[in-house]
Amino acid sequence: MNKLCRLLSNPFLVQLKHGLAKGGQTQVFFNGKYPFSIGKMKFSLSFFRLLWRSIFVVLVTILGMTMPFSNERLTLLGSTGGAMRWLGLKTFSLVFMLLSMAIACAAIHGMNQALCKYKFFIYKE
Repeated sequence: MNKLCRLLSNPFLVQLKHGLAKGGQTQVFFNGKYPFSIGKMKFSLSFFRLLWRSIFVVLVTILGMTMPFSNERLTLLGSTGGAMRWLGLKTFSLVFMLLSMAIACAAIHGMNQALCKYKFFIYKE
């Protein structure tokens, strides 16, 4: 669920950030990054991203709790997409198998006609 939340939230948060940046919000809160380190690891903290991502996670969690069977619906959507892809690939495979069989039949028919016209062991002088 965490990966799904990140996948759905990133485009929204990027658009929100660009929209606020175009609106003249050039304050340090929106564009500032504060570097800090914990031991040997270095991090960069943006209060804007921290605030909006936290708000988004809270809203998605509340929405998930209020909507019954939200996880099952997402699973069903994912499996339907996979099933449609599988069905499409199988249909594609069936079409090409039928096409290959038609080509093989045409080749056999062509060899049969060529053999009917060919005269075996006839020597021309």
